[in-house]
Amino acid sequence: MNKSTKLAAILGCLAIGHVALAGSTDRAAFTYQGSLYKSGQPVNERAEMIFKLFDAETGGSQVGLNAFLGSSAAHIEDGLFTVTLDFGPSAFADDRWLEIIVRTPVGVGDYTTLPRQRITTAPYASQVRGLHVTSSDFLGVGTNLPIAKLHVFGGDIVADRGDVSSGLTRKLDLVGARNAAGNDFATINFNNYDSGDQQEYSAAQIASRSNGTDGAELHFSTSESGSLTQRMTIASNGNVGVGVADPTTPIAIQGNGATASVGITQNQVGGASTMEFTTEDGSGQQATRLLLRGGLDQPDIEFYTGARDSESMQMTIDGSSGFVGIGRTSPTYALDVLTTDKQALRVSSDSNNGTWLNLQNTSSGGLDWRIISSGASSGANSGRLTFRTGSGDPALTLDNAGLASVKALQITGGSDIAEPFHVHGETDIRPGMVVGLDKNNLGELRVSDSAYDRSVAGIISGANGINPGLTLTQTGTVADGEYPVALTGRVWCLVDADANGAVQVGDLLTTSNTPGHAMRVDQHDRAAGAIIGKAMSSLKDGRGMVLVLVSLQ
Repeated sequence: MNKSTKLAAILGCLAIGHVALAGSTDRAAFTYQGSLYKSGQPVNERAEMIFKLFDAETGGSQVGLNAFLGSSAAHIEDGLFTVTLDFGPSAFADDRWLEIIVRTPVGVGDYTTLPRQRITTAPYASQVRGLHVTSSDFLGVGTNLPIAKLHVFGGDIVADRGDVSSGLTRKLDLVGARNAAGNDFATINFNNYDSGDQQEYSAAQIASRSNGTDGAELHFSTSESGSLTQRMTIASNGNVGVGVADPTTPIAIQGNGATASVGITQNQVGGASTMEFTTEDGSGQQATRLLLRGGLDQPDIEFYTGARDSESMQMTIDGSSGFVGIGRTSPTYALDVLTTDKQALRVSSDSNNGTWLNLQNTSSGGLDWRIISSGASSGANSGRLTFRTGSGDPALTLDNAGLASVKALQITGGSDIAEPFHVHGETDIRPGMVVGLDKNNLGELRVSDSAYDRSVAGIISGANGINPGLTLTQTGTVADGEYPVALTGRVWCLVDADANGAVQVGDLLTTSNTPGHAMRVDQHDRAAGAIIGKAMSSLKDGRGMVLVLVSLQ
């Protein structure tokens, strides 16, 4: 007997060759499929085959006649063959075993008898083409090798209403037994085939998993390279976790990995979509609302507080400009803050190196300015406010006592050095008047009203738009007052040219008998100690303004 021929029957027998419709007579013929290998290779030629049916796995009695394929040998392609067998209508009253005897090529060599195969169910009992039931009671639809209680191959499953009535519900129940926490009740697997005919890996899975009581979680898993990874969880309390195995909030989203990101997208092509996130207070009223506006024209982000019908916008990010408004609905600056409270902005830090605020301009010639509130590491200099460039020495320092330190100071808002005084006089006091010491009031002045007055103190600053450049004062002391009096520098002064003649540039000026007015000096022996300064402009006659370089002598 030729032992090099091997027959492997890989498909079951419940595949009916002749279907009996309702009311017809059952037939005994059925279709049998198998595979034939010789020397480990699939056969691709005709083969002689004899099929016998027995009532025992070994020995026993033959049931029915031989099903013989001799001159009409089976045609085998890639090792697969399909034959129609008929052992009579009463052949399958009990369990049966099928014995196959084969010879290939036709008419060459000996026959090979293969081990018997058990057939536990009548192959034609269901009378439905395409169904197959194995000895393990696995039902195959479209396959003779079912791997589960129900195995559908090459088609879809539809649970239709089956009735024209409304209100019908169809359901699919997956029922598992009570299980310990962390174990599955039931799963739905989405498997994938390799390049051949074997299921290679599980591509996705939905699992109902026990929580240890009568509840369950749903776990959703997918595969990138053949190994399942849990992606989403619906906990027994309804919390949903994406990338979170045990969500503690209604929705928890977490990206995993160094380059992972989280995204929620609302898309409305050609329109302006919005996305809202709201919170409610204890009474169910809206407490806060985050609004994301889409669209090409105004993709804004807005933050609101309060009930929906009376909410107020607290902050917005203008999507077209990137400007941020706090208390502003339409910001016009990169950071635009509006508040009814005096505390509009605060920048704080607990670093020993202080609190730093950088103002950087990256254009050509721009600098990186730093405003620093120094911390504990500055020792005796802690608590100071310093202005400096990134790597340079401080340009300006202010200590907590009000002392300012600066390398150089340029004042552009005025041209004289003044001190404020209280001024007394019988006439209206105004800028440009000449004033002198008031012997009746300590530290105060009076409007000058006598010629060559050695108590002259200066000129009230501010006439003709020239303001004091620097005012020296100490609030709350005798060194304080309401009128700035120029002690040095350029200032406009009231002059009476009729009191002592026309005033020319360079003339020395002194007090006159005209209240608050100066005049030219013509008696130098009387002018010692009474000179106000030098005239920088002229006045031919009458009363008017003369620019004076104040230099008291």
